[in-house]
Amino acid sequence: MEVSGARADFSAWAQELRRERGLLPLDTGKGAIRCETVPGARMTIAWTAPARELLVRGGAEWMDILAENVEGFAHDGEVGTPWHIEYFKGHAYLAPSCVPVACVLAD
Repeated sequence: MEVSGARADFSAWAQELRRERGLLPLDTGKGAIRCETVPGARMTIAWTAPARELLVRGGAEWMDILAENVEGFAHDGEVGTPWHIEYFKGHAYLAPSCVPVACVLAD
């Protein structure tokens, strides 16, 4: 799954991860991004075909860590060079069921 947007879009995503405000305007090429806090749960990222949403769910502590990483990408990422959100064995906060996501700055 690829998510592309301007630096401001990724900063907005980081803010929404911290606040769980719902749908975001980032371009997944297929639909929107929805953030939901689930107390104590590991972070999951899944594509929900019927709703056409990339659903990001997890406990507030894990949402905060992902938010910090997304914010760092928004500030320090290079245009056209993808940053990957992807589970690997022993990952600190992502659950094994996570869909890999490539984030790309478009400006």
